[in-house]
Amino acid sequence: MLFYFALLITLVQLCAAKPVSRRWNDLTEKHAWDEIPRGWVYESPAPANLSFNMHIGLKQDKIVDLIASLMETSDPGHSRYVIFTPYASIILMNLVRYGKHLTKAEADALVAPHPDSREAVESWFGYHGVKPEDIIHSSGGGDWITLRVTVAQAERMLGTKYNVYHHPASSERVVRTMSYSLPRDLHSHVEVVVPTTYFGTLRSMRSTHIVQSDFTDIKDISDEQSSPSAIPPTSCNTVITPSCLRILYNTNNYVPAATNVNKLGVAGYLNEYANRADLQVRFSISVITPISS
Repeated sequence: MLFYFALLITLVQLCAAKPVSRRWNDLTEKHAWDEIPRGWVYESPAPANLSFNMHIGLKQDKIVDLIASLMETSDPGHSRYVIFTPYASIILMNLVRYGKHLTKAEADALVAPHPDSREAVESWFGYHGVKPEDIIHSSGGGDWITLRVTVAQAERMLGTKYNVYHHPASSERVVRTMSYSLPRDLHSHVEVVVPTTYFGTLRSMRSTHIVQSDFTDIKDISDEQSSPSAIPPTSCNTVITPSCLRILYNTNNYVPAATNVNKLGVAGYLNEYANRADLQVRFSISVITPISS
């Protein structure tokens, strides 16, 4: 009897001994490449003492609610009935959310991770000696965390090997890995870790365009071709005209309203921006008032 009691005590002690160690050492693969992505070539191992920012994207706890809210506020025909029962009577209210966009605080609340996700990731950090002051929540909702780590530390945390890869077409060099792993208990909490296996480069993503000085052979699509059910002709694959854009964005029947308060923003990315002179010309032949500054 004493033997079994002693055995039970020993098992309990073993189960209680260093649970975090077993938990955070149980690495399983998160993502991997079978071969180096096209356009990239291996150059050398990454220096162990090289430091970089590691970004960890936590799974957003209420992403389904966020998507539903975006669909409702952007749909002019949205209508949802809500039943209220004040004082035992039933009132059916038509809740229209179109145009009632979320505030930043409301959006942050919907993209925030579950508290369990934050607790699990911070425990993992602690196991690897990451100090709380080295942790930066780099988004309003707290779904992105940034750490400053060395290559050696990142390799231990992710069970991987970092290398330097070269992209000859853009002359860019990056530090990446062909695969990375996370503790099994973190897979349900972490969406992605970067930089790891993503080999994209901003230089190679820039658009390729052709400047054509002779427009004599370019004809816009006729009004008949620009019907609401029109399919973009093959010419739209190489030459973009206003009618091509109307068909692609399904705005043939759009009639501008509230033009005295509406505003149009033209965005630019990857160090490529709109030509303001071209914008003025385009606005001058449309229903849009040219920008003044």
